[in-house]
Amino acid sequence: MIRLATVADVPEILGIYAPYVENTTFSFEYAAPSYEEFLLRFQKITAQFPWLVWEEEGNVLGYAYGSRPFERAGYSWCAEVSIYLCPKAQGKGIGRKLYEVLEK
Repeated sequence: MIRLATVADVPEILGIYAPYVENTTFSFEYAAPSYEEFLLRFQKITAQFPWLVWEEEGNVLGYAYGSRPFERAGYSWCAEVSIYLCPKAQGKGIGRKLYEVLEK
């Protein structure tokens, strides 16, 4: 099920994100953010853009959000899209479904 993310989802979302930072180059970060830092990021992004989660049986398996790629005023209409999935959610079409809903 796709739904809007809430602050209560942040620990699970961070749990999905941290391995991408630690084990891949996808995120362009060198160290996983702390809970506090990630919560602030979540609050800043959701003030302007949607943040979606894919939930099954009470567990967040993936998420997608839009955010500002640049801070200059001329880019205020532009959004960068990010999607991350936990390993057991990969290969099931969940990322594609999150993209479809986020783009709508």
